[in-house]
Amino acid sequence: MRPDDHGVPEAWQAYEHSLGLTVTPLPRADFYAACLSPTLAVCVATGDTRFYANLLLTIGAISK
Repeated sequence: MRPDDHGVPEAWQAYEHSLGLTVTPLPRADFYAACLSPTLAVCVATGDTRFYANLLLTIGAISK
């Protein structure tokens, strides 16, 4: 989810560093819509309590 003009959240910096990826923010409604998508295969709840620590990894693609 996208923070409200508070800079880059600590959790995002840690994810970018440890995963070697760039975090792309999504508006709240888009984030939850992606999480509820019927194409979601696996959901992992980490228990991370930092602000904006929700992370949706998209790996691969589905072709129709």
